Amino acid sequence: MKQWSKLQKRIYNILDPKLDLQIHCVVYRHDGFCGEEYVPRYFVTLSGEIIFDFPKNYPVSLQQPYEEREKCFWSAVSEISETLAKYLNAGREERMTMTDYWGIIDIIRAADRRVGARQWNKLYEIGSKEAKMVIESRKKHSLS
Repeated sequence: MKQWSKLQKRIYNILDPKLDLQIHCVVYRHDGFCGEEYVPRYFVTLSGEIIFDFPKNYPVSLQQPYEEREKCFWSAVSEISETLAKYLNAGREERMTMTDYWGIIDIIRAADRRVGARQWNKLYEIGSKEAKMVIESRKKHSLS
């Protein structure tokens, strides 16, 4: 989790400070079919409301053997972290066109303080429902 803390800090450094947006990566202990299981979870909240939730919004069949489910969860969390790090390291042009399977880049890009108000309408048009929520919140906070 130490590496997550570093990545989380880098993400918070680029977020619009007026937004109440939080991003978390945690591990839950879960009593599963094979005894105790550890399930990773990525979630993003905006003003206390969960707007991104992995794995909840990306179900994995419980019919899969535990080892396959576990591998799927952990590899996806790793890929999400790598995607976020790639976004943070990308140049301006690349950041504006990046996409990912989960849609977390849309959310982070919409909250990125380096993305100015002139680009909000464009992001709103092409963004996910969650990214639109972030843009609406940024617009609301910029008026106050």
